[in-house]
Amino acid sequence: MNNLKVEDLKNFLPCKECFITEPNRCVSSICASDLMSEVLLIAQKDGIIVTNLLNIQTIRTAEMVEASAIIFVRGKKPTKEMVELAKKSGISIYVTDKGMFETCGMLYEKGLSMLT
Repeated sequence: MNNLKVEDLKNFLPCKECFITEPNRCVSSICASDLMSEVLLIAQKDGIIVTNLLNIQTIRTAEMVEASAIIFVRGKKPTKEMVELAKKSGISIYVTDKGMFETCGMLYEKGLSMLT
């Protein structure tokens, strides 16, 4: 089991922006998908959602699965509305220029399991 916390992600994930709401919240696993129906099926509590999908439903899905964080890949920036909803829900947001595959690889190297 890993001991990563939300705030640790900024130390190894090249981020353009990040909004950290609960820095000491643990992260458990990685769920990478652009299909929120798939995220609902496989994501675990305190996991990280890695996605290209940039809309309010991504935040709502993260709430439902009790995700620790969302990482938007390829430089996609969330709207103010999305950031505010995530803050209220205790979900941290990261934005990276890296693609989904490379981002997941960096997380996997730090000991997070990949859910498929």
